[in-house]
Amino acid sequence: MDHFIGIKKTIVALVLLLLVGFGIKSFFESLKKTPQKRTQKVTQQSVSVQRATKKSHTPQIESQGILRATQKWVIKSEVSGKIDWGYERFDIGQKFKKGDVLLSINGKDASYELEIQRSRFKTFITQLISEMTTDYPKQSQQITQYLYSLESHENAPPLPTFSSKALNRYLTSRQLYEEFYRLKQMEETANKYIIRAPFGGILISKFVELGDMVSPGQSMGTFIEPNKYDLDCFITISQAHAMSTGQPVKIMDRNRQQIGRGTVSFISNGIDQSTQTVAVGIEATGSQLKDGLMVDVLITGTPILNTMIIPRYLLRDDGTIFVVKNDVLSILTPKIVYVSDNSVIITGIKQGTKIVYQVVPNGVEGLSVSTTEITIPSL
Repeated sequence: MDHFIGIKKTIVALVLLLLVGFGIKSFFESLKKTPQKRTQKVTQQSVSVQRATKKSHTPQIESQGILRATQKWVIKSEVSGKIDWGYERFDIGQKFKKGDVLLSINGKDASYELEIQRSRFKTFITQLISEMTTDYPKQSQQITQYLYSLESHENAPPLPTFSSKALNRYLTSRQLYEEFYRLKQMEETANKYIIRAPFGGILISKFVELGDMVSPGQSMGTFIEPNKYDLDCFITISQAHAMSTGQPVKIMDRNRQQIGRGTVSFISNGIDQSTQTVAVGIEATGSQLKDGLMVDVLITGTPILNTMIIPRYLLRDDGTIFVVKNDVLSILTPKIVYVSDNSVIITGIKQGTKIVYQVVPNGVEGLSVSTTEITIPSL
């Protein structure tokens, strides 16, 4: 009996101990504050935007080329002989007026032969006049006047013309025309010993000295008109569409300093297959321009109406741009009119559209954004 009573007491003690322990645990747990549930704060991305404003934009097309004188003459000898100077020394930088003697080649033998032929021709004409007096008295007077004119002309003037076929056959049989053209041929040869400037210009190179012997075909120097130049440059197909002939051109040295002006003289209809570029010709003027000089050119293109210009970096790889509609990022595909190194002229965008004016890292369509409007002058 006492044994069972002891067991009951033990059980009651254990139960009481558990209840006390549970109560103490509940008490301490009740003292702890329930931590507040943290909510993740979503930060809205901010982007800079500028409203689309349509107006006229004029492309500035850059290229480069090598100047060449519009009038450039490589002086070559057509005869053999010894070099003599003309009235001015044949030196690089020497200026000559049109018709001035650049240099002469000693041609005394040719000069003597010409005088002999001239004397023979006069004698021939004198004999012919005496033969024509009876059958062609009126025409013989014309021949007589021609004989007198030979004395006053350095070179033989053209023969008089006759309407009579019979007279022309007679003169042909008497070898008048043959003798005349033999004289003209010798005059032409004699003239080749005196080399004159075909236009006003300057000597930019020389390959002979006084007293040198030259032969036919030998180059003796280069003569140019120093105020007018041409150059060819190459542009892209889209650039060719944005310009026309007559457009103004700024000519610059390699330091980007302006040294002349020009105009577009032609735009090729063909395309270089290897480079896919179009050749453009430019006529240039300027006192600082030089034959053979490499220059940069800035061509003012044709104005393009109802367009806007944006930095090229805003154009994504697929030809789209980011815009903002109702504080949400959207993608728009504009029509690209002209592309340069730093900018793009576009159209197909409504007036007032908010164009994102920055690169948006990890930007996707539908992204919620806040905007800051900016105003950047046209590029």
